[in-house]
Amino acid sequence: MSREATAGSRVKNVWWPIAVVVFAVAIGTLRQLWTPGFYYADDTQLGSVGQWYELGGRLLRGEIPLLSPQAWQAGNYWAEGQWGLISPLTWLIAIGTRLSSDVALWTAGVKIALLAISALGAYFLMRSFLVRQPWAALSAALVPMAGFTAYMDAASWSTGLMTSALFPWAWWTLRRVTRGRQPWPFLVASYLLIASGYVFGTIVLVALLVAHLVQAMIARDKTAVLRVVLASAWGAFWTVVIYLPGVLTAPVTDRGAVGISNDMFLNADLGDFATSASPLTTATISSWWGPVTAGPLMYVAWVLPLVVMVRPWGREMWRGTAMPVVLLAVSAYIVVAPSTLGPIRWPVRFMPYVALAALLLFAILMSRGFPERVTRSSVIAAMATGGGLLALTWALTPGPWRSIWGTFAVQIVAILILSWTARRVKAADERKDAVSRRSLGKAAVTAAAVLVVSTVGLTVLQLRTFPHTPLPVFASPTQTADLTSVLPGGGGDTFTVGDAYASAGDPASYSERLIANEWYFSDAAVSNVYTVLPYSKFSQDFCLDLRGSTCQGALPALFRTDPTTGVPLVDLLSVSRILGYRDTFPDPPLVVPAGWQITHEGEYAWTMERIQQSPPAGGVVWADEGTAVDVVDQTDSSLTFRVDSVGGDGKVVMSRLAWPGYTVDGAELSDPLRGYLLTVDVSTAAPGDEVTVTFRPPGAVLEIGAAIAALLLGLGWTVLSATRSRRGIRPQRPRVAPAAV
Repeated sequence: MSREATAGSRVKNVWWPIAVVVFAVAIGTLRQLWTPGFYYADDTQLGSVGQWYELGGRLLRGEIPLLSPQAWQAGNYWAEGQWGLISPLTWLIAIGTRLSSDVALWTAGVKIALLAISALGAYFLMRSFLVRQPWAALSAALVPMAGFTAYMDAASWSTGLMTSALFPWAWWTLRRVTRGRQPWPFLVASYLLIASGYVFGTIVLVALLVAHLVQAMIARDKTAVLRVVLASAWGAFWTVVIYLPGVLTAPVTDRGAVGISNDMFLNADLGDFATSASPLTTATISSWWGPVTAGPLMYVAWVLPLVVMVRPWGREMWRGTAMPVVLLAVSAYIVVAPSTLGPIRWPVRFMPYVALAALLLFAILMSRGFPERVTRSSVIAAMATGGGLLALTWALTPGPWRSIWGTFAVQIVAILILSWTARRVKAADERKDAVSRRSLGKAAVTAAAVLVVSTVGLTVLQLRTFPHTPLPVFASPTQTADLTSVLPGGGGDTFTVGDAYASAGDPASYSERLIANEWYFSDAAVSNVYTVLPYSKFSQDFCLDLRGSTCQGALPALFRTDPTTGVPLVDLLSVSRILGYRDTFPDPPLVVPAGWQITHEGEYAWTMERIQQSPPAGGVVWADEGTAVDVVDQTDSSLTFRVDSVGGDGKVVMSRLAWPGYTVDGAELSDPLRGYLLTVDVSTAAPGDEVTVTFRPPGAVLEIGAAIAALLLGLGWTVLSATRSRRGIRPQRPRVAPAAV
């Protein structure tokens, strides 16, 4: 091949991935333009954005938050996992959120970028399976358009989108490393995936590693076995670091008592997979809205029936497809698994991995079979498959019949055009023994172009039918200045009471209150922020939900006297300000407790504050009769006090949740007051002794050891691989598919 031809081939090789990114960004932007705020719904509004804002502020101050007593059950950040405390990708997003003036616009940019990252990673993954460039580009661009990815993860569940975007990169780099390439790309990709803290991506990565290990063992490739073992060890070490704290913390949370059950909530049945080629079918996914969720959650790609055009699928067509077949089988099985598997809930969240595996198989089969295997009978079979999907779609979702027929029409037109293209290519080369390579390339480019145009049309139909996520969208402000102006600081620790969601659709209500992690924007220290690990005893005492909303009993509970200490709970929690939602508490208490006063009565909320403000949560709030202590030093994760006298039982109570991981130097831990307030027994201490209470994530020694082991493994492996490369030991290189023309 001449130098000019080689240069031209390289240019084409660059343009294909660029085209994938451009298409992914264009479709992602189309959703945002069609439905402004598409990417700013539910858990993004009430969870991710406030979390990123708080983390970004901490990072800019040179901190990585470990624990916040003032956030109470949501303040165990390391155990929460999804804060991404040691993820550089999350850091970048968090700092950008902190510096942004419009958090909804910034979030949309982040989500669209992640969709593009997903598509680009899928493209390189498909090319590693020797898929021709047009089919790889088309299929990769369709990966982030899968229904669950677009309507659930991209719209709301940010960490789910992050891990599904990183997974193709981890898979592609794993394939490279098993062939002897430099390990650092896999180390980076897999680390970012695991460090995001969303366990579903990690579970699929584990399945993939096991499959690669079995494959290498069957092939008796000792070198590949060693490389997969090293890759698995790297992932295992970081999995311990990220997830062990949550596992060891679970016993005191609502996640600790969860077993295995199936209430059919956010999981699927086998019949639902029949709708995977329809962008307009809701399927029978039960969720918060009943037995059917108004969104195409099982949708994978409309092009799937087209694979029937290249049947029959002989053994040569399936050669080298073991990994995508295994991934498809494992992820699809989990999707139909029981809805609750211990702390793992809602298995339909594995659909992005079903989509990736299915589209990879589609790309492989079309790359190997089009246009040679296209026949009149296979075209008829593909049309019949499309017709069957039409009937099934209409049966499940009869309402938008125009869009359903429009989808079928697009599929039929695409099949006819691809059939015509295949006939022309084969007719042009009928005098040859086989279709020429150049003709194959032209046919693939033509087919991909037709399907891309069709995809745009179907996306418009989908947006007409499902313009937004089925998850709720709240009317909260998007301008950072509006969020930060709510409830000024200086009033001490704040506890909100009442139904936070009742006026959530009224934009005016957010001038007086926020919801869940939106409170991180406020200067006030508010207890009622978002958690995925509610502390069972604490949440029961105040009937708190995950996002800090309470029942009517929360307000009287705050002023209830604890029988052991004789102190009101509001004092034991160091609460200095109470914000009441008028939808639950139309008026402030008629009789204001002694030491308190009503400071604000608005249209949507009222506030009641202490006349003399209490110190922030985390300090000593009660000592047994005859026992006196003096606080010497206090931080979020530690407290040191001097014992002045010891009497009675020598109990000292702190306004901290008794998370697993607390240790005491100079005294002993005691049973938590009310089952959740940290209590220390100083009966063995002498006057003048200092007692230090320190929090470290449970299993900290093991986690630090795992992190050190991972770093040493990664560094050693990378250095050794680089040394071998300099010595001229070349890695195994797979045969590369010829560039499309």
